[in-house]
Amino acid sequence: MGDTQLLQSMVVSLAVVNDDGGRILLVRSARRSERWELPGGAVEPNESPMDAARREVLEETGLTLARLDLVGLYYGNRDSLIRVVFSSSISPPGLLRPGDEREILAAAWFAREELPHPMPALARQMIEDAF
Repeated sequence: MGDTQLLQSMVVSLAVVNDDGGRILLVRSARRSERWELPGGAVEPNESPMDAARREVLEETGLTLARLDLVGLYYGNRDSLIRVVFSSSISPPGLLRPGDEREILAAAWFAREELPHPMPALARQMIEDAF
């Protein structure tokens, strides 16, 4: 595996999406069904992190993101993944249509003050940083 391929396999793109009521969009994936997390996934070859965030949100929730703002870069000590995190607002929020049920079990909106448990601490930090 070349250096570029190795680096791409270590980069994921995530989105902190909020609606006009300030609620946050979260998903439950089939691989990590015990917790809620931000929509996102691996950046594919020849794809920008921004395009990956848009693609993943569309695949996982059925929502199309227009404007994206960079929140930051995060490194996960446990999995060695580099996370490129964007934020976006949707108004009105639209109907959530999770994609392939073998990948995404559920998608839902949550008030910032009432985020579900369990949820990764790093995801909570990303949400706070987005605001």
